[in-house]
Amino acid sequence: MVTGDRCAGLVSTVGELLPEARYQRCMVHFMRNVLAKVSPRHTRWAADALKAIFAMESRGSALTKAGQVASELEERKLKEAAKCLRE
Repeated sequence: MVTGDRCAGLVSTVGELLPEARYQRCMVHFMRNVLAKVSPRHTRWAADALKAIFAMESRGSALTKAGQVASELEERKLKEAAKCLRE
């Protein structure tokens, strides 16, 4: 398993050099990418909401929670953060 920040070069290289390896996005980089699109007023709430996604016990539960958080981000007029989360 290779963990990274979703750098295009790294993702493509993993597939070429380690064809049986799985790539996983780094949780810290992912949270930073989403939070960079959140206004300071909403940062604490958004960070807690993202942590709640990662606290889910199953992939299905995490995806459901992510959808809920993305919808809440959109309601708070944080459309770019919601888009980043959905990607």
